Amino acid sequence: MNCYRAYETDLEDLLLDPESLEFREFEAHSEGCPDCAGELALHRGLLARLKDEPADRVEHPTDAVLLQLARRPESLEQEQRADLRAHLGDCHPCDDAYRATLMLVPEPQLSPVARAVEAVRGWLSPGALPAWAPVAAALVLAVGVFLRVGVLGPEETPPELRVRSLPGHYATEVEITPSQRGSLELYGLDDEEVVLLRVPVSQEQFGGEVLARISSPGADAPVHEARLGWDSANPSTGFLQPKAGIFDPDSYQIELEAADGAKRTYWLDVR
Repeated sequence: MNCYRAYETDLEDLLLDPESLEFREFEAHSEGCPDCAGELALHRGLLARLKDEPADRVEHPTDAVLLQLARRPESLEQEQRADLRAHLGDCHPCDDAYRATLMLVPEPQLSPVARAVEAVRGWLSPGALPAWAPVAAALVLAVGVFLRVGVLGPEETPPELRVRSLPGHYATEVEITPSQRGSLELYGLDDEEVVLLRVPVSQEQFGGEVLARISSPGADAPVHEARLGWDSANPSTGFLQPKAGIFDPDSYQIELEAADGAKRTYWLDVR
């Protein structure tokens, strides 16, 4: 915490008069101050939940569900993720609570599986291998080549082995549908954290060579360019793994170009 202006201001009174000059000045200050922005979002969410609502009010997601959407989106059904993101786009109090959750709840530690993967990588590093390991690896490779080429004959690498698999750990997931623009919230994300970005593809394109470019309109070069990766459990989309630090608050164009020259364009709004 570097800025204490939010603690020196009666935010409850300010929120009761959002048209006042004092509130507009504080809101303008919060746009460039993450500390005050978090406090403002938290107070907005609390105030909205304390207000009386009609009996037929819309059911709002709990903080636990919002945190699950932010940290472990893969644990939610695709339809539930889409419904939650649509609700956040329409409900400002819940969107404020979502931002506050991202800012105030620390990033979870790696899961046991992820820690095990890191441990295996450490064991396989050159410094951790015994002196005979390179020779053994060379022998195994030679036998494999002999069996595959000399005895079994040449064989084409299966398509599923040529594509990238889902990353083991990512900060948040953004899904774009053919009828809806994507929305990425930068609050709470470090520059080096990975964003799993899903884009729709046709059945014919799935598993093929599809180049994706993310660029800001009018820019000379894309901010991210890579081949789409594929998730066998979701054949209607491909995915990219850009880092959060490449984005600024803006609208970005995502252009997909297949090997046959066919192109599709989608949009991502970053806040």
